[in-house]
Amino acid sequence: MKQARKAANSAVSMPAGSRRVALAAMAAAIVVALIWQVTGPEASIATDLRNGDYSTAFVRLQEKAAAGDPWSQNQLGNLYYLGLGTPVDLKKASEWYLRSALADWPDAQINVSLMYRHGRGLPLEPARGFAWLRHARSNGKEIAEPYLAWIAGSLEQTPSQMQAAKRKYGTLESLRPEGFK
Repeated sequence: MKQARKAANSAVSMPAGSRRVALAAMAAAIVVALIWQVTGPEASIATDLRNGDYSTAFVRLQEKAAAGDPWSQNQLGNLYYLGLGTPVDLKKASEWYLRSALADWPDAQINVSLMYRHGRGLPLEPARGFAWLRHARSNGKEIAEPYLAWIAGSLEQTPSQMQAAKRKYGTLESLRPEGFK
């Protein structure tokens, strides 16, 4: 996590293209860190992921994700996003990330935030992305802090835009996309 935080802090002074690469690398580092920390029933899936058996992990994750397990939903979103064990599908990645994020899984909330902030798989909605980061931070996800600092320091959003996002998206339910079940 220290490496991810360092990467986020150094991303502040990078050109836009390099920032995107740094954010993608940081997302991949988070995925790897999560895989190594897993214990319990998810351990066999984590072993598949560590061993590069993404197709087997994909099949196992589909069943658990469909049953409503937020960890599995987020991991399935990662596989769709990165194209591991399945073709890249940003729409499906965003659907699984959203399910997990709405179940209050902070790692998925970070992923949803990035997708909204960069318009990848979800509409470009920086205010909604900012609000997802706030929810992740309130759930104890420390990695949200450098992203929030970047938004404030870079003036990606003005203070009044951030205040408006806080008012509009104060609850998880207010972040649910229209028509999303």
